[in-house]
Amino acid sequence: MNILVVSPEEERAQAVRTALEAGGHGVTTAKTRAEGLAQAKESPPDVVVVAADESAEGLQEFRTALETRASGKAIPVLPMRPTDTPQAVVAAMARLNSRAASTVDDGTRTILLVDDKDGSRMRLVSQFSTQGWKVIEATDGKSTALKLIDGRIDCLIVSALLSGKMSHAIVRSASEIRKVHPHPYAILVMADAEDSDTANRMMSDGADDVVGRTTGASVLQRRLERALTVRDLLRENRALKERLAALEGAST
Repeated sequence: MNILVVSPEEERAQAVRTALEAGGHGVTTAKTRAEGLAQAKESPPDVVVVAADESAEGLQEFRTALETRASGKAIPVLPMRPTDTPQAVVAAMARLNSRAASTVDDGTRTILLVDDKDGSRMRLVSQFSTQGWKVIEATDGKSTALKLIDGRIDCLIVSALLSGKMSHAIVRSASEIRKVHPHPYAILVMADAEDSDTANRMMSDGADDVVGRTTGASVLQRRLERALTVRDLLRENRALKERLAALEGAST
């Protein structure tokens, strides 16, 4: 891992650097947060270790500034408090490495398709399967929620109209579930007309995209690929939050 250590105490920064390099990491140092941000913009590290007091004051502002300078890369920030030893920092890095290595993606792409019209659902299942997707089917809100909670999907596709009623509640429920789900997913609504008032309402309820039911196969495939981008961003954000929580917990 490439690690940036930010500390005004040169002797302490050098001790942490020596310990991390002994663990096989590449390390650069900066004396101030401003200098660290400038280095991160020039060459984004994998992790930033930044000196902080017990309250970690100003750490959120530093994270925000880091995100703007290293856009497109999620960089964990580990606060190094006055009582933290170089060995404690090395141990935190080992846990971070172990967690990253345990995350395995087998390449399977899974859709949860919610549609109560058998003919329409079967046609879409055939289409998605041909494009390499694994498809799980549901026809109502209750079964959808259970499959979202218990499963690991990449994209939820739900018909805007189910059993004669708009599926706003299902979209809202799916949006709430993914906030705490270990594997966040994209939410796509299939409507009769994607530029209708229904589309605006669905987006407000938490949908990431709305596509017309008559959309051609090639266009739908592109929208699904865009949904995968949404999924990736959600999962990267979730992983970053978990890593930060684990690192901060280890340093207390």
